[in-house]
Amino acid sequence: MITDCHVHIQPLEMLRPQALELLKKNRANFDDIREFSLRPKAFLKYLDQCGVDRAVLINYVAPEIMGFTAEVNPFIADYVTADPSRLSHAEDCTRDIRLASSEISKRFYDSKFA
Repeated sequence: MITDCHVHIQPLEMLRPQALELLKKNRANFDDIREFSLRPKAFLKYLDQCGVDRAVLINYVAPEIMGFTAEVNPFIADYVTADPSRLSHAEDCTRDIRLASSEISKRFYDSKFA
């Protein structure tokens, strides 16, 4: 199974005009980026074409630099609902790691002190 753990999917309409212009200028595939931002199914199809099974989507709050406010978090949480078996976001992964390490700690404690 191939998982891409660092994919930026952002609401492009939140970008500050200067950041949007730089992105358009420097990314030959800007139209694809826009499509993926708007349509999770298009992004999933792209993953299929690349042979990638899953993707972990990341975002960040940077209102002064990029224009992204805390609204990027509900955006990405909604985005991954298109296919939760293939799409997750960093908060999901953090929670999963916390749960797994908690379970490992509990097993260790039980094996030594129970």
